[in-house]
Amino acid sequence: MVSYQVLRDTVESHLLATGLFASVNGHQPLAAPSGPVTASVWAGPIDTVRAASGLSTVKLRLILYVTLYVPLTDPLDEVEVLVVDDSVAVMELMCGDFELGGAAEMVDLLGAYGQQVGSQLGYVRIGDGDYRTSTVTIPVILAEASDVTETP
Repeated sequence: MVSYQVLRDTVESHLLATGLFASVNGHQPLAAPSGPVTASVWAGPIDTVRAASGLSTVKLRLILYVTLYVPLTDPLDEVEVLVVDDSVAVMELMCGDFELGGAAEMVDLLGAYGQQVGSQLGYVRIGDGDYRTSTVTIPVILAEASDVTETP
């Protein structure tokens, strides 16, 4: 069985190694993030991969999200550049280790099984702060298929 903690820790480690982020959390923030750019890694939907499954095995996909938070401060043009550049850096990291250190079969970079790596930009208010955000979607095809067994 694949460990979510291993997957999350691997992504967090990659993010920290870039030096781009003031902090990296394994959850969405409940309080205002600190620093110029904060990253959060969190789990999204888990579903089956129809194209890679059969009668005796079912392949699973876990969507990981990496959300970047950049405080909205002047000059706003620089905030936009920072959030886009850091989003691209996160996506490039996934290309560089698409098996997440052996913890996954692959990150579905190009969407072979549906969802591909991508990013959605937006805005969020946390506490008294406003942030420009980028949520990078990382579809992870899990390394082990679940064996389907008959139940009595």
